[in-house]
Amino acid sequence: RLHATNARIAAYTVAVGSLVKSCASSLACTEEVLGTYVNDGSARVVMMALPDEECWTSEHNSLAIFAALFLVVYVIVIPVLLFCKARGAAADGVWSNDELQQYGWLVLKYKESRWYSEFVILFDKIVFVVFAVFFAWERSATLLIGFGIVATLVTLAFVAWDKPYRCDDAQPAGRLGGKEDKMMMLSLILQLVSFLLMLICHNNTIARRDYVPGPDEEPLEGLSPGVEFLAATVGLIVVVIQIGMVWWASRDAADEEKEAPE
Repeated sequence: RLHATNARIAAYTVAVGSLVKSCASSLACTEEVLGTYVNDGSARVVMMALPDEECWTSEHNSLAIFAALFLVVYVIVIPVLLFCKARGAAADGVWSNDELQQYGWLVLKYKESRWYSEFVILFDKIVFVVFAVFFAWERSATLLIGFGIVATLVTLAFVAWDKPYRCDDAQPAGRLGGKEDKMMMLSLILQLVSFLLMLICHNNTIARRDYVPGPDEEPLEGLSPGVEFLAATVGLIVVVIQIGMVWWASRDAADEEKEAPE
């Protein structure tokens, strides 16, 4: 029953994430330059989810009302209600079998006193999805990357300070927490490196595109060779570290399965 509950919660989380993205896409608009050969700066505002649909027309207005309503429901109402119910179950400090079956996805991954940690991480993911949809065009790319850097730093600080994950009795927690805390912090550090690399590549591309070439020079496009080499090298290192993390986690899981009693 506990595994079935966790599977349902996982499916629910994926579904809510998809619905949040769908609602945000129905609200988000961007500017589209008119004409293929004439670039006079004129633009029309169109929906990101439906580029053929102009923003704030009669069709979009009716869709936007429902999208905004359900975005509030998925992002605020449902998480708040679930948090209040979980807080009530955790009020006495003891989790019964029935409570574990209902809230196992909150308790089993974290220390019992840190059951709220899932809401912090889940809220960070939901907010990032919303921002990624609303600021998906080029003019707002720097703002989106900056928000990603700040959000990653906040989450990293939370995990490093609170150390919410459960510790294995055979591997007691150290100053940096247990194995899961270290893996989460390493994952967030890699995410931060990726955002910083993204910011460097974006600024380099914009700077080269805005460069005014001389009479005998060709226009600059794409990344400079140095930045391109840096991006490829750092990206490869990040992928190798992530593969190593997966191998580390799967190896420990296999060892635990072997040591488990029949």
